Amino acid sequence: MPNDTDLLIILDSSSNSVEACKKLSESMDIIIIDHHEIDVDNPHVLLVNQQQEGCDYPNKNISAVLLVHKFVELMDYNFNKVDTNYYLDLVGLGLLADSMSMLPLENRWYVNQALKQINNVGLLALIKAKRLNENKLTTFDLNFQLIPLINSAARMDKLEVALELLFEKDFKKARKLAGQMIDMNIERKEILEELTEHCLYIMKNEKFIICVSDKTSKNFNGLVAQKLLSQFGKPAIVLQSSSNSGSFRSPSDINLKEILNSCPYVEYAAGHAPAGGTQILPENMDKFIEWINTELDYVELGSNIVYDLEVEEENVDWDLIENIMEFDLVHGNGSPPITLRINNMIVDDRVLFPKSQEHVKIITEDIDILKFSDPEYAEEIDTFDIVDVVGTVSKNEFGGNKRMNLMLEDYKLHE
Repeated sequence: MPNDTDLLIILDSSSNSVEACKKLSESMDIIIIDHHEIDVDNPHVLLVNQQQEGCDYPNKNISAVLLVHKFVELMDYNFNKVDTNYYLDLVGLGLLADSMSMLPLENRWYVNQALKQINNVGLLALIKAKRLNENKLTTFDLNFQLIPLINSAARMDKLEVALELLFEKDFKKARKLAGQMIDMNIERKEILEELTEHCLYIMKNEKFIICVSDKTSKNFNGLVAQKLLSQFGKPAIVLQSSSNSGSFRSPSDINLKEILNSCPYVEYAAGHAPAGGTQILPENMDKFIEWINTELDYVELGSNIVYDLEVEEENVDWDLIENIMEFDLVHGNGSPPITLRINNMIVDDRVLFPKSQEHVKIITEDIDILKFSDPEYAEEIDTFDIVDVVGTVSKNEFGGNKRMNLMLEDYKLHE
């Protein structure tokens, strides 16, 4: 930081960093724009945070990107220098990227604006690189196509590439940067796979999953924990052995942050209820494992799958899919897409795709059933088998061919 700094603006963190702010405030003014929960009073800063006491802003489920947008918008009432509406695409994308609840109408409105109009040249380059239709974007496209590409730059310690892309005004230059980010994302997937396999080998599988390793890193701890959560359906903690700090993930209906903070053997737990960072010192690990196993005895860890609609295969048609997708246009945390159970589907074939053969496609007459990143999934399924499937539906109109897709959550094979 330059020695002559007069004003420091901190985004998306530091609401509770009282001592650091006290020291810095001796030589500069500080503005913090943050959305995280507040544990202590911080009198040394100008704090913009809807969580603070006395704030009656009704929507508590907004992230720093929306707070920054509102801050700039308010400032611009006086200066009239910025068309803040031009940046609604980044606001909507940021709300999804930070897993904000999509139940508040305000959040849904901003995401809907992003789906309607992408202005950022870098995002348009990513959309082109992923062969998406910018006029028919869905939250699935943003969540699973664009956001992972942007995040991969941070995971690979090359955040400057993502920033350069989002600030780029020349589309040709942006396309080159988009290509770099796709390459980075491929490398990220390979590293994640290696780390996950490593953690599967050394982890402790209790009422929860815990892995302490010298191979993990702060950029991948959360991703590995999420993979373990998805595989085992249990809270997962991944720590680096050098500091015994790392990340936790849990099912959305379990406030793991609160549970960890109530444990006397945990140094801290910060972030959000189902996802954040924590530290557990080696000398406390055995006591912690015993304590949390007892604590989780009182928490229901089920594997039941809840679906919204149940139909027979012959009743699934293009109109039904379009009606569901129209309802699902804006979905996310707290407002999941409609989950469909389709009964008595006759299997034509089970294949792996693409050339890397990392994903599964179960082909039926009208619907392709997809399972990503698990090539061994449903190996028992064969041609002419009859299955009931549960998942979320979408359309595939690539190359003029119209097919219905179902992102598979689970299946039942008829005997």
